Amino acid sequence: MKSKRNSTLEFFRVLLMLMVITLHYFYTGGVLDKIEQSSSNYILTWVIEAACLVSVNCYVMLSAWFLSERGATWKKAANIFAQVFFYSITIYAVLCLSGYQSFNVMTFLTRYLFPISSGYDWFATVYIVYILLTPFLNKIGDVIDRKEFRCLLLILFVAFSGVPTLLFFSIDNLGVNGGYSLLWFMFLHLLIMYIRKYDVRIERWKCAVVYLSATIIPLFVKLAQKLVMGTEYWDFYRYNSATTVIGALALFMLFVQLPERHSRFWCVLGSTTFGVLLIHTQYTVRTEILWNIIVRPLDYINGPIGSFIAHLIVSVFGIFLVCSLIDLGRQYFFQFIKWLYKRVRINA
Repeated sequence: MKSKRNSTLEFFRVLLMLMVITLHYFYTGGVLDKIEQSSSNYILTWVIEAACLVSVNCYVMLSAWFLSERGATWKKAANIFAQVFFYSITIYAVLCLSGYQSFNVMTFLTRYLFPISSGYDWFATVYIVYILLTPFLNKIGDVIDRKEFRCLLLILFVAFSGVPTLLFFSIDNLGVNGGYSLLWFMFLHLLIMYIRKYDVRIERWKCAVVYLSATIIPLFVKLAQKLVMGTEYWDFYRYNSATTVIGALALFMLFVQLPERHSRFWCVLGSTTFGVLLIHTQYTVRTEILWNIIVRPLDYINGPIGSFIAHLIVSVFGIFLVCSLIDLGRQYFFQFIKWLYKRVRINA
């Protein structure tokens, strides 16, 4: 059975989540801090890190691609919040019932009952507010002409990305926070809205070259600084780095211009990606269980490069598969609740 959704973009969504998990393998797993700088694994790690760093920007861009025309509804925002709330409460309950964690009223109230307000999942917090703002952001594109739109994007790019990238000593007075902010998501939305509204096209081979260049440049800058100055002043490994946002745009443009396909498999898998993110980044799961007890990447980072790569691949795909299956179960549960609610209303 074919799906009406473009499965090419759903495949892209799945790929992006695999890249996000890879970033967490390196960062939360402690690889970036503990890997030996003289090893070949060090070079490999930072190349993959740069290649995957575009994933969060691309994920927001993909949302913006669909929302830049019609904007989000309250129903969509409520559904996203329901997922965040469900996993926050359910995972905490499982941890307490299994005896891994003792129930604490204050911990429950301040960390799990209000997952958005507590800020333990920065992406979910920013993403939900961004979703609510999309109808208003879209109005900007309706009231300004193309020249004004370009000028707006140029100002935002220079202020949010260009200056922080080139001037390492600059202070974040604008609240961009390295790309971990609502302002950054809003900028990405406006950028994609411009591309979709004016049907901007870039040859796919050029997109591939730009993306690959954005992968190599951060490593070159990193190694050159260590070799010449012995320390790092410029940090290109940030979501709002000029190389990261340009690389993200190039990769996004590459996929959005691919032929449209309709595979139900990729559409179903793509629908689980937000759940995959919520599950493997849940506070206790990410800080205590997943990386320190189950995956343990530090056991492999300074060993043979083959073992390191194999462990990375198996870990990333394994985490995605398990979390994806869990989220499919969550989807069926939500559908059952909706069906039950409708039955109750009919019989009331």
